[in-house]
Amino acid sequence: MGTQPMPMRQETEPTRRRSSGRHDIHVAILKAASELFGRQGFSATSMDEIALKAGVARQTIYNHFSGKDQVFQALAEYFADLVTASLPEFADGSDLSSSLIDLARRIRSQLLAPTSIALHRVLIWEAPHFPELAKAVYAAGPHRLISQLATQLAAKSSRRLSPAEAMHAAEQFVGMILGRSQLRALLGVGEPTEAHAAARVEQTVEAFLKGWDLG
Repeated sequence: MGTQPMPMRQETEPTRRRSSGRHDIHVAILKAASELFGRQGFSATSMDEIALKAGVARQTIYNHFSGKDQVFQALAEYFADLVTASLPEFADGSDLSSSLIDLARRIRSQLLAPTSIALHRVLIWEAPHFPELAKAVYAAGPHRLISQLATQLAAKSSRRLSPAEAMHAAEQFVGMILGRSQLRALLGVGEPTEAHAAARVEQTVEAFLKGWDLG
């Protein structure tokens, strides 16, 4: 007699509402923390202030996060998720060039946004004082983005890339896409026009594919 498959868990309407409510609170906490961290820094921001800004009780934050470090780490994960949302599509129908152009636009849209830049400045300032936090944020955000992209490049490219080559290519791609734009944004010294930036994305993707012979 064969093994019976495990029954799928049926989620009831009250369960879905609780799940949705918890997610909404989670996002509200992250948005409040993002604004406060960006405006006054990590060290100067208290959990009480985050709770007040999010409109929740202090204990509610601890129901979601173990502490302020984890809140900051979760922000890195949140932004990484926004960028990598299109990565699972890489292995499907779209060609590599189109997929990379879409990803490049996501990277620039999310990582050059004022909120991301403000948090980047905070992390640079706080990293010498909180090295473990800096490592955790890098692992949760930039490293995860690069690792996921490396996996997709290895699977989608027309030639076989070793794991080391794929990681190198992914890191180079993200660096090329952000270029000096991220530094200009961090310094607040302006950015080329939107039309110029859009054209540069396509040129950068073309150069990347040719450089790595991935066409």
